[in-house]
Amino acid sequence: MSVSKFYDDLAQKHGRSYKATDTSSQEAIEKRWKVLVEVPEPGETLLDVGCAYAEFADYLEARDVNVVYTGVDVSQGLIDHAAEKWRPSLSCADVRELDGEWDVVMAQGILYKHKDHDVAYDIVAAMWERARRVLAFTTILNAEPGELTSVTIRLLRE
Repeated sequence: MSVSKFYDDLAQKHGRSYKATDTSSQEAIEKRWKVLVEVPEPGETLLDVGCAYAEFADYLEARDVNVVYTGVDVSQGLIDHAAEKWRPSLSCADVRELDGEWDVVMAQGILYKHKDHDVAYDIVAAMWERARRVLAFTTILNAEPGELTSVTIRLLRE
């Protein structure tokens, strides 16, 4: 099953819920956001890769983090559940096929579904190519057998 189909099915089943993003809890998502919210500078452009229904844009706005937000996701089903105010800045797309650059490119937990490491590498490389200042993404690691840990990675351009 393709990644987009997987998330389209979850979106159809769960609607606008953390469950549609295949995350264990809303708290797990917000734990990552607390780190990622520190990355953008005021007024910067931000590309949220795997934006789902753009809930991170709401999180940024609620904390007065003023950025020019763009979100992309491979699942049209998830984007369809985004708040109306964000829809003009969202698109169903693969980051590897995008044109343009953003000051900040970020992603949250999008790589774990790609069992082919070359695909995951290509996605990270595409994000890096589009990042003018910083690429920040979270990934999930097996810290101990049966235990998953989310790690945030930041790559800065000099």
